[in-house]
Amino acid sequence: MHSDYSASFLKYHCVIADIFEFIAKNSGLRFEFEAHNQTEALQLLQQGKISALALSDGDYLWDGRNNINSTLYYLRAPTSMITRYDPDKLEVIAFPQGYQLSEAIKAANPHYTFKYYPSIEDCLNAVLHNKADAACTNTHVAGAYLSRSAYQGMRTITLAQPINEMCVGLSASGDPKLFSIINKCIQYLPTEQVDAYLVTHSANTKEVSMLEFIEQHLWQVGCIVILVLSIIILLIGSNLRNALRSNRRIQDLLYKDELTGLYNMNGFYQKWEENNTPSKQQSFVLLYNGFWKKKEENNTPKKTAVICFTLQ
Repeated sequence: MHSDYSASFLKYHCVIADIFEFIAKNSGLRFEFEAHNQTEALQLLQQGKISALALSDGDYLWDGRNNINSTLYYLRAPTSMITRYDPDKLEVIAFPQGYQLSEAIKAANPHYTFKYYPSIEDCLNAVLHNKADAACTNTHVAGAYLSRSAYQGMRTITLAQPINEMCVGLSASGDPKLFSIINKCIQYLPTEQVDAYLVTHSANTKEVSMLEFIEQHLWQVGCIVILVLSIIILLIGSNLRNALRSNRRIQDLLYKDELTGLYNMNGFYQKWEENNTPSKQQSFVLLYNGFWKKKEENNTPKKTAVICFTLQ
């Protein structure tokens, strides 16, 4: 049988994609996935606009109320309650709409106030912004969301009950052959294979943006930035100091003799121009020493001349 069916697909359940790939390989079916929140997915399934619901967690009463046929479960998971680290007390619980798990927790805890949101992400944001004190979902979904930097300030508490059994939901008025094929494939899906899917996706490295990395390591990044800037400033200062020293050295060599430190001819002309101006008419004496060396091996001075100038 080689037919095309569409299934609603929740983006954060990567394991479900692998399970449907297993079903496709073993049945010849092809699936086209669409992402919807659970309430929309239930409505689309009831209207016959999709053929299967990738995640259904209802019992027979839930299925009858929503006109669904649920397959055998392909994954079981405990329930997690997600809270902030500093809740004073639990009063308001946020639930995603469209899940039988939400109804089961509500029935077991009538003393709480419950609020429903379109998705688990909306529930967590409500907890994060103090609109609710806790949110509930299964442990796999909780782990996937709490790995995000936006929810680093939250914690999870695993509850003993209820256990979330995840199935594939198909319309009760749909093709019975489709239900039979998918249910049979799930029946023969090895538990070890599902465990391998879980390990694979839990081990995958989450791609982290630069902004998320900085938010997660703000103190360390700040220290590194300060260290790098300090090194750059030190290098620039050292280069400027060396450049000034080299410039002074060049000036000294240009106007002074390297051996004696006395002015050379360039120095003489410079001082002459500085002092031979109408504003600096004054008497001074210039003592000039000249050294001539022959190109001999000993390279010793042979002549010395002293010339005295008196300028008025």
